[in-house]
Amino acid sequence: MEDDVPGTLFEEVPELNLIRDFWLKQKEENNGALPDRKSFNPVDFKAILPNIFIVDVNAEEKSFQVRLFGTKLIELFGADGTGWTQDTAADNLNAPEYRQVVRDRLNEVIAHCTKTEDIYFTKYPRARPGYKDQYAGVIAVPLTNGSGNVDQVLAVIYSIASSDEPTSPL
Repeated sequence: MEDDVPGTLFEEVPELNLIRDFWLKQKEENNGALPDRKSFNPVDFKAILPNIFIVDVNAEEKSFQVRLFGTKLIELFGADGTGWTQDTAADNLNAPEYRQVVRDRLNEVIAHCTKTEDIYFTKYPRARPGYKDQYAGVIAVPLTNGSGNVDQVLAVIYSIASSDEPTSPL
């Protein structure tokens, strides 16, 4: 996936490097196996905690529930996503057209991480009404809870003011 990284994403949002580097190091130390959620210590990521969300995933049932939704993400989305599931994601957002975009993007992130067991990177135009001149930089990594399967997805999202064209049609 490293070759698919939007060229300037990590320059625009250097904080995304923290999660990428953590995940790659953990995977290497685990001889290529998925990093375990226990290896993620929030103290090591204080600067980006407000931009993190963690999703519990059941790939077999194709279900998920958002466990943690950072405070900056509440500002970014305009609502708290804690507790969202595959059936209720984005239901509390004000603009109906925005809800479906958020659902589709969340499902895409989770599907990628569970199917490929690899890092997901993207930069896409913000869908929230009133923020059309901004982009969101996203990195998501799959984690296990000791099962060897993807049990959680940890993601970081940052808003980026930019006049550049998006690197993904999301």
